[in-house]
Amino acid sequence: MRVARYNNYAEDPLSLGDPVLGSVCARGDLQKSDPVAFGCVDSKVTTATQTSATVHAVSGPTHVQQPVFVFDPKFENVVHTGVENVWDFDWTTFEAQA
Repeated sequence: MRVARYNNYAEDPLSLGDPVLGSVCARGDLQKSDPVAFGCVDSKVTTATQTSATVHAVSGPTHVQQPVFVFDPKFENVVHTGVENVWDFDWTTFEAQA
């Protein structure tokens, strides 16, 4: 699950210092010039057998190596009606049995 949320652009030499194009879970809000509310908004990991299925899911931009995403004040002009202002969610697990 860590790979799905990876964005360590500041330390990872392969990212070339780019939080959008140099990361698995892009974060446009972290760009130094012209930040945008764009990027990875969720992750899902699944496992399945003939008798069961499990889904691990998380909502919001990654905050594993980066700060939690917040709309205000940087993106207060972006319409986000019905959406949380602060995106600080943990992984949730859903399981189903056949």
